[in-house]
Amino acid sequence: MSEALTKGRSSLFPLVVGGLAAIVFFLGVASAWPPLWVERRQQRMKLVGRVQAAGGWDAVKRDCLSLAETNRWYYWRRQFDNPHPLPPSLSALKPIEVNCISSETFKSDSGNPSDRRIQESGRILNSIPSPEVPTGFNEKPDVAVVRIKLFGLHSTGGHSTPFYGIEIVSGPGKEAYQPKPVHAASGNGHTSYREIEDGVYEVY
Repeated sequence: MSEALTKGRSSLFPLVVGGLAAIVFFLGVASAWPPLWVERRQQRMKLVGRVQAAGGWDAVKRDCLSLAETNRWYYWRRQFDNPHPLPPSLSALKPIEVNCISSETFKSDSGNPSDRRIQESGRILNSIPSPEVPTGFNEKPDVAVVRIKLFGLHSTGGHSTPFYGIEIVSGPGKEAYQPKPVHAASGNGHTSYREIEDGVYEVY
């Protein structure tokens, strides 16, 4: 009797081990799927469709320039109580976040209390290592940048949606501007950029 039980257990052991290995394997595949290159391609295709729906790059850049000209600082986030709505073309991009700091913010007269508050806001924003915050303004104050986060979601222990966004640049220092990398958790950080349109960079 005991010999039969021992044989039964020994024959079940490989099945149990194989089953556990299969579970671990499929969980690993699930967290790594889709591959980054597939997801990035999908993100770029979605951006193209959204830009077309927004009226083209000219409409997007026009609304970004308007934001930079009419706001010392502007921040919008999906699902937040945003006091100021997005311009139509930017809304059509279906962003997660929109952040704009004009070059004027960093040229403010420090004698004005309201200017000091704006400068402090800019200093705090630039000190936070977050992909939602434009960087490089202190180095190039003659540039206004509207940063639009389109994709990106961190998942602890699961599949993170990689960060993908665009930066629309205007101002005298536009030609010298380069987006800065942000080192953060998966789904939030990015290290690469490329210019896809005059004054428009994708960051990923």
